[in-house]
Amino acid sequence: MARMRAEGVIELDYSCNGERIRLVRESEPTEALASVAPAPVVDEGTPSNDMPLPTQIEIRAQMAGQFYTCPGPGEAPFVTVNDEVTEGAPLYILEVMKMLNRMEAEFPCRIVAVLCENGTAVEIGTPLFRVERIDHAEG
Repeated sequence: MARMRAEGVIELDYSCNGERIRLVRESEPTEALASVAPAPVVDEGTPSNDMPLPTQIEIRAQMAGQFYTCPGPGEAPFVTVNDEVTEGAPLYILEVMKMLNRMEAEFPCRIVAVLCENGTAVEIGTPLFRVERIDHAEG
């Protein structure tokens, strides 16, 4: 999906040996991995300094399939709570129609929570991770 987004492709229809795969990407801001929707934030008063509060974002499943936290059985997970990841770093695998899709971070972030267990069947939009963006100050 990230490649489709980067190339501006909205729909991909592929057939081979009697099997057909059709991928349809929703228009921008409601996409799934970029279907990252801000988590509800409860305002508990005004912060004492000018530092903005960290924005937590949920990363959601782009497609229905099996969610895997690690590259293979018995291997370490791609990420754990409190890990800081760079843009393009692998986060999880989503198995869809016997195809393993390695999903990557679309921005630098810190993992706040892993919301789904390894091997869980997920639907489109299922929350998988809660993260905080890491926006490095320029200057």
